[in-house]
Amino acid sequence: MNIEDYREYCLSLGEDVEEKLPFTAFHGASGVLVFYVHGHMFSFFNCNDFTVITLKCQSDRIKELRANHDCIGDPFNL
Repeated sequence: MNIEDYREYCLSLGEDVEEKLPFTAFHGASGVLVFYVHGHMFSFFNCNDFTVITLKCQSDRIKELRANHDCIGDPFNL
């Protein structure tokens, strides 16, 4: 999946989904695109380096998701 396909997928999840570049004031994070639903962040990635996508999920689902998808790494506590 490329960056534009992922963006279109996130935006297709519902009318309440919006995208923003909220960190433009920070040099190292100015290219981070964030997706929100009802004002809460659910996914983000760096537009300049689309090798890692961060997704929020319920903590009890992490083991199941990691068992089914090799590409999922360790959880990162934001």
